Amino acid sequence: MAIINPVFLIIFACLWSFHDGRDTLKQGDTLNSSSSLVSASGNFTLSFVVHNIDGSNCSYLAIMRNGGYKIPNKAWIGNRESPVLYPSSPLLTLDFNNTLKISQTDEDQDPIVICSAPHASNNNTSVVATLLDSGNLVLQQVNSVDGSMNRVFLWQSFDYPIDTFLPGMKLGVNHRNGHIWSLSSWSGILDPAPGSLTLDWDPNQGQLKLRRKGVIFWTSGVLKSDGRFEYISSDESMMKYKFSVVSNENEDYVTYTAAEGGPPQELVLYIIGSLYEYRLQRDVAQAEKCDGYNTEGGCVKKDRPSECMKEFGGEFELKNGSFEPSNITNTSRDPYWFGSSNTDCKATCWQNCDCLGFDFPISDNHTTGCRFWSVDSRFVENITGSGTTNGSFVLPRKSSTPTKPSSQNFIDSTRARLLDWKKRFSIIEGIAQGLLYLHKYSRMRVIHRDLKTSNILLDENMNPKISDFGMARIFTENELEANTGRIVGTRGYMSPEYAMEGIFSIKSDVFSFGVLMLEIISGRKNNSFYNDERVLNLVGFTWELWKEGAGLELMDPTLTDSCIQDQFLRCVHVGLLCVEKNAGDRPTISNVISMLTNESVALPMPTKPAFFTERNHVAGGKEPEDTSINCLSNSEIVAR
Repeated sequence: MAIINPVFLIIFACLWSFHDGRDTLKQGDTLNSSSSLVSASGNFTLSFVVHNIDGSNCSYLAIMRNGGYKIPNKAWIGNRESPVLYPSSPLLTLDFNNTLKISQTDEDQDPIVICSAPHASNNNTSVVATLLDSGNLVLQQVNSVDGSMNRVFLWQSFDYPIDTFLPGMKLGVNHRNGHIWSLSSWSGILDPAPGSLTLDWDPNQGQLKLRRKGVIFWTSGVLKSDGRFEYISSDESMMKYKFSVVSNENEDYVTYTAAEGGPPQELVLYIIGSLYEYRLQRDVAQAEKCDGYNTEGGCVKKDRPSECMKEFGGEFELKNGSFEPSNITNTSRDPYWFGSSNTDCKATCWQNCDCLGFDFPISDNHTTGCRFWSVDSRFVENITGSGTTNGSFVLPRKSSTPTKPSSQNFIDSTRARLLDWKKRFSIIEGIAQGLLYLHKYSRMRVIHRDLKTSNILLDENMNPKISDFGMARIFTENELEANTGRIVGTRGYMSPEYAMEGIFSIKSDVFSFGVLMLEIISGRKNNSFYNDERVLNLVGFTWELWKEGAGLELMDPTLTDSCIQDQFLRCVHVGLLCVEKNAGDRPTISNVISMLTNESVALPMPTKPAFFTERNHVAGGKEPEDTSINCLSNSEIVAR
C-alpha cells in the first residue's frame, strides 16, 4: 500500500477547509447543492436547502444564521417563487457577464436569474459576490491589481427581504427609483412563496404597518425616545434592540441595530400574523390577535360590511364558539382557501354576511387553508371563474387541486415554456372576457380592484379564471365611479387615480389588465426594473421601446418561434392604451376585446403612460450612488 506524506495531508486539509469556508464567489465560480458560502466570522451560511411541498422536492437558495439553532431560520431566499424541482439539481454561478444565476441540470429548464450588475468601468476591476457577516449577500467590484473592494454595492440581498428583518435592513421607500423595502410572509409552513401578509413602513404616520392582502390590521404605534415602538414588546429582552428612522429627499425608512456584543437578532413575520423574535422563540408583536374587532396592542378595527348591518340590524354581533356543520341547515362546505392563516380565515368570514363559521385545518403534507360554512349567497353572484361554488362566497388563493408547489402563481417557471403564443393570447382573451362579464353582463357591476397575475388561476387546460374578490366593489347600474380613503390593492397594478386619490371605476380594472397583458407577452414583472439609470417599471420600458419602433424587443424569447408578430405588436399597442394616465383616455374592456380580435379596427396612438419615470443620466466623471439592480428573467411569468 502506498504511503501518503503527512505534510501533503495537512496542506490538503487546509486547502479543503479554505474552499468549504469561502465567503466569496468570483466570476466563473460555482456553488452546487452540497457546498456553501460562509461569512468571514462564520455568522451566516449561503447554501441550497430542500423543502418537500405537495410531494415535490424543491431546492431554494437560502441564507441562514449559524449558532446552534435546531432549525435555522431562512433569513433570505433568492428564488422563493421559482424553486428548482427534483430531479433537476441547482448550481449557483456568477458568470462573466456579472449575472448571478441558478442553473439547472435539466437542460429544458431556463436559468433563474438572481441579479445582474453592469460591466466594470475599466479592465482592472471585476465583480464578486460576497456573503457579509450581517447576512447581506452583495455584488461589488474588486480591483484586480491590489484586491481592494469597492464599498459601493452593485446589488444587495438586503434590498429584497422576504419575511425576516435583520439588523441593518431597511423598511421604507427609495424616492430616487420608487423601490419599496417591505417584508412578506411565506404562503405556507414549508412554502416560501409570498403570502397574504406584508409589513411596511408608513413615513407619513411614522409607524410600521401590517397588512393582510393590502388591508391594514395592525400598527406599531409611534417610535419612542428610547428607540422602541409603542406596540412592540418593551420587556428587558427587547432593550437589546434600537430602532431609528431616516427621512430625507432620497429615502424614508426605519432600521434597527442590536446591542453591541449581544446575542444575534432576527425578527420574522410569521404566516399566522405575528412578529416573532427567532432567537427568543417568542412574539414581540402579537398581531395575530387582530381580527378586525378589537383595538388592543395596535390592532385596527374594521367595520362589518354595511350590507350585514342592513340585513341584520342591531341583532348582528360577533359570536365565538364551535358548531357541528351537520346541524346547520341550508349550508354548503366550500373548498380550501390555500396559503392563508387562521386570522385570514377569521377576517374573511367576518367580511362576509353569509359566513356562519370556519376552520383552519393543516393537512398531512403541511398545506394550510380555510374551510367556510355559509348559507346561500344573497349579495354575491355566482360569477363564472370567480372562485364561487354553489353560490357560496369564497376567496381562493390557489387552485383547489394544486399539483405543483407554485400553483398559486399565474404561470410558474416550470409551465412558462409550455405556453406558446397561441395559448398566451387565448389566456389574454379569457381574462378580458371575464372582466367584460363583471363590468357589463353581471346582474351587478363588479369592480375587481386587485387584478394581477397571482389572482389569475389556470385550469388543467390553461383556461384562465379570475379569482379573489376580497377587495371587489359592487356598483349600481347608474354608478360610474367611487372614492375611498382606504386604498387597498397591489403596487404596480393600481391606476394612478386610485393610488393617488382613491378614485376607482371600471377603467381602474382596465389599467390593471393592461399591465397584466404586458407581463404575459413579455415574461417580465412590472416592478422588476430597479436601477437608477433605467426606467422604473415594465410599462415605462415598453413605452421607450414603442417610441423607438422596437416593440418586438419586448417579446419573451421563448415565443420567438410561435409568435405572430402583428398580433404581438397589437397587444403592445392596446396594452399602452390601457395604461394611459387619464382614465377617460383608456378604452373600455369591450373596446379592448374588439381591438385585440379585429385587425380592421383602427387604434389611436398611445401617450406617455402613468407612473413613467425617465432615465436618470449620471454626469460624466461621477460615481453612481449606492444602488441595487433587480434582475430580469426574460423567460418566465410569475406572480408578484
